[in-house]
Amino acid sequence: MRFPGLLLPCLFALGGCSLFNQVDDLKHLASDAATGTQLEAGDEVVDEAGPAAPDGGIGPKDAGAPDTVVDAGSTAVIVIGGAADDGGTTAQIATLDPSTGKEIGSNNRMTLPAGKKLGGILYDGEREDLFYVFETSDDPFAPAILHVMHLVTHTGTWKEVSTATNLPPPTGDPGLVALHNTIVYKTNIQGANGGPASVGVAFLNTKQAEDGTKVVPISVGTAPVLAVPFIPRGVIGIPHAGENSLQDIDIVQTDAFPCTGNLDDAGTPFCGMYLHRVTISNAGVSPVQMVAVPTGKFLWKDGAGISWATDLVTSLGVVIYPPVSYNGLGEGQGAIQQYSDDQNHTTQLNPPVNFGPVKGPWLVGTTLAQCERIVITMGFIQNPWLYAIPLDRNGVAAVSMQTIENGGNIVYEPTTRTILAPNRTDLRPFILGGTPTAPTLMLRTTGWQAPRDINVTFAVAKAPLFPKCQ
Repeated sequence: MRFPGLLLPCLFALGGCSLFNQVDDLKHLASDAATGTQLEAGDEVVDEAGPAAPDGGIGPKDAGAPDTVVDAGSTAVIVIGGAADDGGTTAQIATLDPSTGKEIGSNNRMTLPAGKKLGGILYDGEREDLFYVFETSDDPFAPAILHVMHLVTHTGTWKEVSTATNLPPPTGDPGLVALHNTIVYKTNIQGANGGPASVGVAFLNTKQAEDGTKVVPISVGTAPVLAVPFIPRGVIGIPHAGENSLQDIDIVQTDAFPCTGNLDDAGTPFCGMYLHRVTISNAGVSPVQMVAVPTGKFLWKDGAGISWATDLVTSLGVVIYPPVSYNGLGEGQGAIQQYSDDQNHTTQLNPPVNFGPVKGPWLVGTTLAQCERIVITMGFIQNPWLYAIPLDRNGVAAVSMQTIENGGNIVYEPTTRTILAPNRTDLRPFILGGTPTAPTLMLRTTGWQAPRDINVTFAVAKAPLFPKCQ
């Protein structure tokens, strides 16, 4: 049963992963000043350098952006960003060739002003080579700046198209979602009158992003952001093409850990997972259609974690669940479930697609190889194994146990079929091979030369918002 949710009033102070465990839900409010490592010999490539950009300004590290953008041709890229190797005080964004890992235009990095943090990177998905870069500060409640950037992919040169200020700050975890003419993300909400801080959802209108007009926030009633009566874990975006189309968002909620209210036959707690629907139209943001009954459940075991992604081909939300039981070897079967694009969130995989062996309760960083119809996800901490699971239940999942570290998000670049799970300076790639029903995962050990002087906290690949699959 559903009941209409109220748009709760919230105060946003204009002065400031899909991993679930026992860590405080607001841990992202603390700053992270990790230091990078030195660039290894041979990492840089020759590039077309221009005059240096002014210190402290947005733009290339050593090359000025031209007044007009002339792109001789688009190419596949992966964009990474994080604190550079100067003690963590400068954030930089670099462009990688996904076929080699080499930096495209190593002198053309985008550099944020000193003391500013990278709050997120997002690819538009519809407008060629258009990226959104969030600039934040150590104050998690301070307003963010959004840089709308055009990337000349063959030189790695960035050109700023427009800038928007006084925006709700992203929380810093991988949670930015691109829709048609819309960006949605989790945001920090400062408590009123010294009350407790919370997390809400922000909406931005990007319809005019490319013509120099600033991106503008979409108000929620009389409030600048959407406040909900729970801590949102993340958002699942369901984009729809067309100027008058409705864009859908599912806000993910789980029961509070350790979920003691629901027990299985062995007395182990289960957690409820809830998907609360919000619709964005030309008229604004709809009231939240709150879910009273769990959309799904998962076993709580030493923390437990689920993750999610969007099936862009079928416009369905995808949720990855950890095992519900483990054998004598400590192994179980994870599960994939798809949910319909309606307010009832009807399950589409009955029974769910299972995969394994999974040796831990955390599954993080899910994405899809959209046209191949393959779900890509990873275990966390105990056994950071990488999985490629066909949505065709007659397929056979691939698993690689060659990973050592993993990050909070997984990036899939569809042209070269390159997979990255970046964790600071660990940028070792996997290649998705095989067929849609019998995929393979190959760790690249040669022919890859990624930069090592950026503590990568965000990474994004150029990939279409509306894939055209043959």
